[in-house]
This record gives sequence, C-alpha cells and structure tokens, in this order.
Amino acid sequence: MRKCVNVLMVSLFLVLLSACANKQQPLPVEPKPQVLVLDLTAIAKATGRGAVIADKIEQANARLEQQLTDFKEKIEFRLREEKNKIKSKRDKEAQQHFQVLFVKAQQQMQRAQMQAKQKSQLYKAKLWQAFKNEIKPFAKQIAQSRDASIVRFVDASSLWHSRSVDITDVVIGLLPVATVSESETVIETP
Repeated sequence: MRKCVNVLMVSLFLVLLSACANKQQPLPVEPKPQVLVLDLTAIAKATGRGAVIADKIEQANARLEQQLTDFKEKIEFRLREEKNKIKSKRDKEAQQHFQVLFVKAQQQMQRAQMQAKQKSQLYKAKLWQAFKNEIKPFAKQIAQSRDASIVRFVDASSLWHSRSVDITDVVIGLLPVATVSESETVIETP
C-alpha cells in the first residue's frame, strides 16, 4: 500500500512539474467594459430643456384639442341638419338612417380622439429623442476621455449605480441653459 501511495505521489509530482515546464501563457483577461450613466430627467430640469419640451407639448396638445373641438362641431352640425330633415317621428326609415349616421359620427369622433392621442405621444417622443441627440456628442466625448465602452440612461431598469460612473453633472456643465421661448430643434408639430 505504501508503495502505491509513493507511486501516486511521484506521478502527481511529475504531472505538476510538466505543467510548470510547459510555460504556457495564461489566458488573456479582457478588461471589463466601463459603463457610464447619466440622468436625462435631471439634465432636462437643470438646463431648462424639460420646461421647453413641456411647453411645446402643451402647445401641441392645445392645437390638437382645438382640432378635435372643430371636428366635433362639424359632426354635430351635420347631425342636426339630418335630424331636421326628418319630417315626422313616424318616418321609421329616416330615423333608422339618422341612427346609422349617429353611430358613424361617434366612431369618427373616437377615431379622431385616438389619432390625436397618438400624434401627441409621437410628438413627445420626437422631442425627447431630439434632446437625447443633443446630449449624445457630449456623452460620447466624456466616455472617450474616460475610456468607457458605453453610456446608459438612468431609468426604471437601473437598480443602483456608483456616483463615480454618473456623468450627469458633467453633461449639465457642458450644455447651455435653455429658455421656454427658445426653439432649439425644429420638429413638425401634430
């Protein structure tokens, strides 16, 4: 038994010795990519862009509301005209025709409201995308100077981040302050 243990020890020693003698280079370790983060909402608030965007959205929504009101008035006018054409309450065919027109008018109004809501959401998304595009060159410049691989927005998907990777304040310092009357980016309004 002792002879068997000695043979095993010598075999293990030889295996270790051959591994050391092989002098293989260790596998290269890839450097971890550095991620930087920035808070878009904080930048928008600090630079006044949030107020500019909110004002533009409010103006666009007011125009959409006016368009909906005008459309509704046209529909109601047409319905009143059709109702006035009905000679008597006993004219069932005319009443059925009016009911069909009334249902179609309601459907048109609902469709118009849905389209207005979609236009508003699309306009809001375009404004925020334009703001992101305005920030992009600054974020890229900072990332390159810090050898970072990626810059992400702080949002609901972020659980935690170190202040050392947060470049929000640096970006705020680089962006000029906006005013509500300023129109920094022309985007087609709904």
